[in-house]
Amino acid sequence: MSDYPDDLILIGYFVQNQDPGTIADRDQFSQDLFDMFNAEIVAAAAGVAPPINLTPDVRAMMALLAAHSPGGTVAQAHHAVAAYVAFRGV
Repeated sequence: MSDYPDDLILIGYFVQNQDPGTIADRDQFSQDLFDMFNAEIVAAAAGVAPPINLTPDVRAMMALLAAHSPGGTVAQAHHAVAAYVAFRGV
């Protein structure tokens, strides 16, 4: 079950659809992102040193980045983790 924060999901949903959608729409969007990317993000982040604190906010941000990255799900997750690492200076 997705634990991604509502504020980040609203932003992601709006960027993709140019509409805020309903709560049910955003919940489904959140679950779809979670199902598609969460495990891949956790796996990709496992090799980062020092370790990343994978809070729901951080994983949601990475999932949104992954959704807008090239490649398949694994490649998209790796792109998102790399972008987050560069952003945080980890």
